[in-house]
Amino acid sequence: MQVPVDGSRVVCFGVFEVNLQEAELRRSGLRIKLQEQPFRVLSMLLEHPGQTVTREELRQRLWPANTFVDFDHSLNSSVNRLRETLGDDSENPRFIETIPRRGYRFIAPVERSAEQRSVTQPITDSLGTDSLAYPQPAVTATKRPKWRVAPAVIMALVVVGAASFGVYSLLHRPAPRPFQNFTVAQVTHTGKALQAAISSDGKYVVSAMKDNELESLWLRNIPTGSDTQVIPPSVSHYENLAFSPDGNYIYFSRFDSPTPAAGVFRMPVLGGTPRLIARDAHLPAISPDGMRIAYVRPTDPKTKTYTIWTASSDGSNEAEVQSRADEEQPWALTWSPRGDEVFFSVQYRSRHVSVIDALHVATGKWRRFATLKTKLAQNMHWSPDKQTLLVLYSEYGASGTDGQIGFLRAGDDDVRPITRDSNTYRNLTLSADGSALATVLARSPAALSILPVPSGRRSGTGSQETDRMPEPTSLLEQSNRGDVESLGWTPDGKLLFSDAGQILKLSPDGKRREQLLADPSAEIYLPSACGANYLVLTWALHGGKPGYGLWRTNADGSSPVQLTPGGKDYYSVCSPDQKAVYYVGSWLGIFRVALDGSGKPEALYSVPEGYRRFSGLSVSPDGKMLATVATGTQGSNTKIALFELGSSAPPRMFDARRYSENFLGRRLEFTPDGKSVAYVGRENGVDNLWAQPLDGSAGHAITDFKSEQIWSFSLSPDGKSLAVLRGHLDSDVVLLQETKQ
Repeated sequence: MQVPVDGSRVVCFGVFEVNLQEAELRRSGLRIKLQEQPFRVLSMLLEHPGQTVTREELRQRLWPANTFVDFDHSLNSSVNRLRETLGDDSENPRFIETIPRRGYRFIAPVERSAEQRSVTQPITDSLGTDSLAYPQPAVTATKRPKWRVAPAVIMALVVVGAASFGVYSLLHRPAPRPFQNFTVAQVTHTGKALQAAISSDGKYVVSAMKDNELESLWLRNIPTGSDTQVIPPSVSHYENLAFSPDGNYIYFSRFDSPTPAAGVFRMPVLGGTPRLIARDAHLPAISPDGMRIAYVRPTDPKTKTYTIWTASSDGSNEAEVQSRADEEQPWALTWSPRGDEVFFSVQYRSRHVSVIDALHVATGKWRRFATLKTKLAQNMHWSPDKQTLLVLYSEYGASGTDGQIGFLRAGDDDVRPITRDSNTYRNLTLSADGSALATVLARSPAALSILPVPSGRRSGTGSQETDRMPEPTSLLEQSNRGDVESLGWTPDGKLLFSDAGQILKLSPDGKRREQLLADPSAEIYLPSACGANYLVLTWALHGGKPGYGLWRTNADGSSPVQLTPGGKDYYSVCSPDQKAVYYVGSWLGIFRVALDGSGKPEALYSVPEGYRRFSGLSVSPDGKMLATVATGTQGSNTKIALFELGSSAPPRMFDARRYSENFLGRRLEFTPDGKSVAYVGRENGVDNLWAQPLDGSAGHAITDFKSEQIWSFSLSPDGKSLAVLRGHLDSDVVLLQETKQ
């Protein structure tokens, strides 16, 4: 029977529930992240269960005539993503059947409900029955063949063969799937956790907390729920927390301001003075017997080399195991279960791939364990079964995941997921018996708003009493950061923004939204209007090709033209005469390329001596200057760099110690009058928009927000309105506790 579309209804099938009004997909009550286009495909199929929905019908509904997109590629990508989310198989479908050369059909039984039939249970601070469960699909037993009665000799051979096979199977039995069923229990409730690690016996968790830009370390006894601060708040930053196997020590990387150089430290588990055991090193990993540690030393970035070292657990007997010249640095280290190899992951972002290599400590020889296409391995830990490598990973693409937990085994060419939800997980450590996994679960709700900017606020001549900022008008809200990203304005006063795999235009009142460009299998970032006729943007994974390249489209998103071959090209801005596009390449230089696509990119400026990279870019209204942020080799040495186009003189530098960096959001731009540079500054954990006058006078705050962070902003062409994406991070330590069924 056909299920009618009703925005107030919930459509159910199997363990899944679809709320058509809220555009939510849930599995056993847990919300699952699914991008807009795959969800719309699912919704349309659910409108006609058991019936064929043609590809043409999907095209007319999902990609109207004024949308410029490779339809076949986009639809195939959306259906593949949908099947992956549902755990479906195109060859043996349970939900979505392909009708060759026609379309698709939803084949599972469905039912309609006025409300959700199950509700996500609250995460509790115990591992009891109130914890949140992640059930996995049931495994169907294979039907056994029927045997005819055979002669005695044949039966004897069968018995002998069966016995031999049984012995072989016992010796070569594959390890069971880790965390096939588990609960999630919340350990902290501050919303300020950054990192976490669990002790081998599963009784303690150490966590790094951040409050008012200061970080501290805390130790919690899980059975009693008691907390102890083991390191007081400071400006230091902590990563790679780990317990020694005997539970007596805590290891970590510490980054001390103002220098960004790291060191590996060890301290007694109940507190005391941390002891530096490896200078200029990070990513500490402790061997299974607790006798040795391994870590990485990054070397001169110009030579693009790094070294992997081992030492005794107290830092003595240090030895270099390998030096490798590579374009990227390792992200994670872990010892093999036997303690003879160190596994490390390297992310090649420009190629959208990561690799996991195994380095033999005694010989220095290495081997490739896994190559992960479109996935980035961020953290790793071996299961006690000695066959399973648990991996924290992110996935490229508009429908990709950010910070999920999965696993690999030898010979696997992809990560098999354990978690599949809309949350983001940070780091992972495992108890010795493999039954408990500690991680940080992060959510980042945000809102896109527009608010007027009083003239006194723009010029810095007003006061809080006479030029109070009005309350922002919310246009869009998102439950997690990453849906809406960078903002900009079109010349006719519309708002331009990216939403993972699409570019959209929004009216200032939020009532009219228009899709300009869509590519569900790719990532599209940082759109910028180039006059009234063009857009320039960063497009990654276009056509399945790696790299972040710059592209130009017509103002309506049509006729895309590739401007750069693709590498790491960001922050594209157009010259006022619409002849050139300026951008930051590989973070290390500013380049120029012709807007019409002719010629090759031209290098203009390199990162000045004493600075590490550029971030953000803006061109002045008269086209004579470029502004960017130069991040210093000393942590506090961050400046706004102002380049005079056509001049070889060094840039003018302005203090930007408040500058709050964000990779994908717009963080810096000239004010429309060309007299100042506006940027995002952070004080006491709160972001506001600041203006730095080009005459060198003191900067002033444009906004007066009392909470939250700014992830992107843009001033309207007349400077009277501000579009801003603001939100906050809510992150706590959780335990994934495996359950047996």
